[in-house]
Amino acid sequence: MKITIPIDKKKGHRTAKTEVIHIRFNQRMRSALEIAARMQNQSVSGFIDSTLDTYIKGPALDSSVGKFLNANCEVKPETFSEFLEYLWDADEVVRFLKLAEIAPSLLTDEEDRIWSFLRQNDCFKLHKGDGSVDYNVKLIRFLWNDLMEYANTGKFTYDALRSRLDSFIAATNISLDQDKLDMFYSAWQALWSDEA
Repeated sequence: MKITIPIDKKKGHRTAKTEVIHIRFNQRMRSALEIAARMQNQSVSGFIDSTLDTYIKGPALDSSVGKFLNANCEVKPETFSEFLEYLWDADEVVRFLKLAEIAPSLLTDEEDRIWSFLRQNDCFKLHKGDGSVDYNVKLIRFLWNDLMEYANTGKFTYDALRSRLDSFIAATNISLDQDKLDMFYSAWQALWSDEA
């Protein structure tokens, strides 16, 4: 059995759209869901939506969830809802950076490859006066498709990437330390060479 559930995208308050997802259940689970939904006077999708909403707004993060959190992170959500609220952003790159910061063990293998690469290359970093580091979201967003392509396939075109990055620097009129940029190019080229 397959059911379709509309998911309400309330987080971030930028959209009020719903998204349809498809979930497969065996007949026993489907029957249980139908009975539980009837008991609550709801449709099956409404029951699943309200059950998930209750879970998300539920109790404090227990130790099984807490083990995923970065111990050095300044953000310390106490509930799953706070955790999701912190992570949510309409921008995929910002969501990725937040997840990498607060719970790097939850990154997929592809995301982990990207995160490792970003941490190893100073041209992606913005050093603050207090010694902390932020990441250059504009630059990462500009290269996101290239980063994802590399992470998913292990392939990319080095010369095309360099040309795109040079165009970005010229168009945005940002200044990147040339030594850091050269190290980035070398690191990217080395990564590509290792995969070949």
